[in-house]
Amino acid sequence: PFRTGKYVGAYHVSMPANNVKTSYRFYFDYGNIKPEDSNARYFTAAEYEAYTQSGSGKYVGVGLVTEMDSSGYLLVREVYPDSPAQMAGIKVGALITNVNGTRVTENNNESMAGRLRGEAGTKVTLTIQQDSQENNYELTLRAIEVPTVKTTMVSEDTAYISFTEWSGTTADQFIAQLNALKAQEVKGILLDVRGVTSNELSYAVRLLDPLLPSG
Repeated sequence: PFRTGKYVGAYHVSMPANNVKTSYRFYFDYGNIKPEDSNARYFTAAEYEAYTQSGSGKYVGVGLVTEMDSSGYLLVREVYPDSPAQMAGIKVGALITNVNGTRVTENNNESMAGRLRGEAGTKVTLTIQQDSQENNYELTLRAIEVPTVKTTMVSEDTAYISFTEWSGTTADQFIAQLNALKAQEVKGILLDVRGVTSNELSYAVRLLDPLLPSG
């Protein structure tokens, strides 16, 4: 599916562990560079910065997870706790119609979402539709810890813990919630790791430390 357009170059990566050389070819198609390998993807500078921040478990932004609504606006899908957005009263289901005075449309949706993160101290003005009203909110971007662990009680003595991803802060979040459950004297805990795509072994090791006996 990636063999379309004009060939623009390639790069090679050698893995010292098994001395296997992997090659990637790139083609130009409708203004986008696409890797021939379906398991790889091209990052813009902004996307790469967001990707590296997600691995750390922290990022600089307003604390909103959004997606494009059928109207073309940004639909708020999640509001991070203790974030500028939550403290301003923005709720899940709200629509962001303007960012810094620019109308959000289907064509600029991605770039408008990108303005919700950036350098700490940067101010961004959002026009929000929620509760049958439209209001402006001025938020200041700052470092936010991304919640990746969620605990739900499925019965009086059984807890269900799910993970959205594994990052540099996941183990601390997990241990804190695990200790809270121990204090409640729960008898069983279900761990759901489906959908976790992290390949960083150290994250998994830190999660196992409080569950396995020492030695």
